Amino acid sequence: MKPRNHRALVLPAAAVALALGAASLGCSTRGPAPDRDHDGYDAVEDCHDANSAVSPGASEVCGDGLDNDCDLAVDATDPDCAAP
Repeated sequence: MKPRNHRALVLPAAAVALALGAASLGCSTRGPAPDRDHDGYDAVEDCHDANSAVSPGASEVCGDGLDNDCDLAVDATDPDCAAP
């Protein structure tokens, strides 16, 4: 049996970036993230960018089942909804 010749294909970084696309390397060519619900917070900051009642600057609305202020706590588990 004849041995096979295995050679590694080495590409320059620029060729890899072009082949994979800049976004796959952590680069963005699209500009800032959109603010789909127009509440002043982009899709990166806003925990629910399809609902303008939900954003980091919103007040918590107790009992609506949403994390209105994006603090990762909903209603009964949110300190903002604790009984005085």
